[in-house]
Amino acid sequence: MALTDWDDQVWDRMFRLATAFVQDLIPDITNGANHYLNPSLVLKTAGKLPSWADPEKVVMEVARHRFYRL
Repeated sequence: MALTDWDDQVWDRMFRLATAFVQDLIPDITNGANHYLNPSLVLKTAGKLPSWADPEKVVMEVARHRFYRL
């Protein structure tokens, strides 16, 4: 059984969207972030934030997620 149906319209749309991001055809709204996390969820599950989660490296926040550029 295949993981995806190559004729699936949703898969095709997501593939085209991902390709556009990779080709820089869609602006990066995260200001160059290369890491993200939900601090509340991480603290609840792991008990502490990862060492790379430096507050000075936060480039934006969306809802409960922090985006970091390291």
